[in-house]
Amino acid sequence: MYAFAGYQHALGENGQGAAEASIGSFGFAAGKRTQEMAAIGIRHRF
Repeated sequence: MYAFAGYQHALGENGQGAAEASIGSFGFAAGKRTQEMAAIGIRHRF
């Protein structure tokens, strides 16, 4: 079993307006300056 939680807050500008948060390799842009995410799962090996 595993759990992961993350939070990011972006500051500044990105050349096209306000910077947007995007957590790690999940690649989901928040569309705003802050982003929160959580993942919970179970890993099983045979």
